[in-house]
Amino acid sequence: SQWLVSSEFYSGAIAINLSSGFVGGISFINYKIPEVEETTTLKPLGTGRMLELGDLAVGFHIARRMTDKLQVGGMFRYVQSKLDHAELTGISISFGTLLHTGFRSLRIGMSMKNMGNQQLVVSERAAIPILFNVGSSMEIVGELGDPLSVTASFEGAYFTDTEQRWNVGAELWLNGMLAVRAGKKFGYDTDDWSVGAGLKGTFDGRRIALDMSY
Repeated sequence: SQWLVSSEFYSGAIAINLSSGFVGGISFINYKIPEVEETTTLKPLGTGRMLELGDLAVGFHIARRMTDKLQVGGMFRYVQSKLDHAELTGISISFGTLLHTGFRSLRIGMSMKNMGNQQLVVSERAAIPILFNVGSSMEIVGELGDPLSVTASFEGAYFTDTEQRWNVGAELWLNGMLAVRAGKKFGYDTDDWSVGAGLKGTFDGRRIALDMSY
């Protein structure tokens, strides 16, 4: 994914079914910054040496369906942030739950992310910002798999280093083939709204799905 000032995000994930109902996985995300030439007080136009910059995170995941209504999961992640000679590394732990309440199709999900050790940053100790999410979703028209269904979702995000944020969204399905989606974010500096569409079906014996978003 392209981002600000020609920077890029690379990410990937894979998961497999294990025994006794467990699922295991691994994921990574790498933030790559374009090469920047070093400047100093005596050489403000550049020294000719290029700086090494960027971030990396590798996560190991485990999840299990505890009952027909409750699922739990956790992640152990190694994180690294590099600013040339200054390099920070650490470990963070995240976990979450998904509960099917039994009231119609209402689902409630909760997660706690980035619990980890403190790091010495310049001259002060600081911890990775912790994030707590709680959200819910439910079909307000029909049920999933019906000729017509509409799912609505709501999420609150609570950070230790910034103001609270809210997310709302909805998804409409027609005949299990065509989806139309829209969402709105509140409390963000740059993000605002999003729209998208999806198409899936069996073509020449193969199941194919296409999703687009803006």
